[in-house]
Amino acid sequence: MPPEKILISWDVTKEKKDSNSIVAIVIAFLVIILAITYFIFEKKYLNAFVFLLLALSLVWYLVSAPKNFRIVLMEKGFTINNQRYSFENFKSFWVSKKTGVFYFQPKGRVGSIVSFPSGSIDPEKIKNHLPEEILEEEDRGDDLTNRINSIFKI
Repeated sequence: MPPEKILISWDVTKEKKDSNSIVAIVIAFLVIILAITYFIFEKKYLNAFVFLLLALSLVWYLVSAPKNFRIVLMEKGFTINNQRYSFENFKSFWVSKKTGVFYFQPKGRVGSIVSFPSGSIDPEKIKNHLPEEILEEEDRGDDLTNRINSIFKI
C-alpha cells in the first residue's frame, strides 16, 4: 500500500504563559497555601496533603516548557503528533472564529470531539483540503476544555 499523500502540514507551539495567567496561578497558589494552613490547624491532614499535591502540580505547570504539535492533513485523515484520525469517523466540523481551532464531531453517540489549532495556516486553506462528506457546521465556539486552557494558557 503506497504511503498516503500529505496535503498540508504545520507545526504549532502552545502559547507561553502570559502575565495574566501567571497572576491567576499565583493567586490560586496563595489560596492553596491558606487552605493547607487551615487544614493543618484543624488537624485534617488528608485534606492538607491533597492541597499540597495541588500546589506541587501548579509549580510543575509553571516550570514546564511549551508543547509543540505537528499536524499533518492527508487525503483520508489527519495526524496530531503521530496520532492518526480518519475522516470516515467524523460527521461534521466547525472552526472557532475566536481561536481558529478546528473541531471534528464524531459519528455515533459515543466518542469525543477531536480538535487541532490552525496555527499560522489560513483556516480557509485547511477547509479546502477537507472532504465534502464532512459537513461544516456553524461556529459553536470553543469547548469547555479549550476555554479553560485559553484562560490558563495550558
